[in-house]
Amino acid sequence: MGSTVLITGTDTEVGKTHVGCALLKSALSQGIRAFALKPVETGCRVLQDGTLVPEDAVKYKEVLGDPELPISRVCLYMYEPPLSPNIAARISGHLPDIELIKESIQNLSKDYELILVEGAGGLLVEIIDGYHFADLAEELHMELLMVAPDRLGVINQVALNLEYIRARNLKLMAIILNRITDDPQPARNFNKSELKRRFHSIPIYGDVEEFLNHLKEHIHID
Repeated sequence: MGSTVLITGTDTEVGKTHVGCALLKSALSQGIRAFALKPVETGCRVLQDGTLVPEDAVKYKEVLGDPELPISRVCLYMYEPPLSPNIAARISGHLPDIELIKESIQNLSKDYELILVEGAGGLLVEIIDGYHFADLAEELHMELLMVAPDRLGVINQVALNLEYIRARNLKLMAIILNRITDDPQPARNFNKSELKRRFHSIPIYGDVEEFLNHLKEHIHID
């Protein structure tokens, strides 16, 4: 069985897809059989013929490098409204099937050594009403890779997420700080060191490149 990782964030728009694509590309270059799945994507672009384009999933498909791969294998559910999945699905009148999502991930784990599953926003974002990405991670025993924006306030965001992760007894692989803007922020000089001081038992990386240098330390393949 492959190693299954949920790429989650402390917030939305923190660079989960950037980190996920870098991780996928690195794994493939090292000869690791890897696949990426974005189970639900909202805010999809709409073509003139009404076709929905899940742009995050498209980026994963490009890294996978298979032009014949249907985008529906990378993204199971696509919605136009830029809202949380449960609300976008409710508006669209087509709800995600949680059992189908779980089955898809489990099937992938039979064929691949590493399966990356990108969530939407953070752990408590609902896929359908009453069912969060944290529930999916718990039920499928997925490890969490948390992406956090390297900016003022991230220490508090990470601390709150860690309290929840511990309460749910979820497994955290690592935390990656991601610089999403080039604006100078004094907090960036301290975020990594302060997080390491407070949470010294957790692998914390200052950027995705630093994490990739230690990638094989974190992937456990049966």
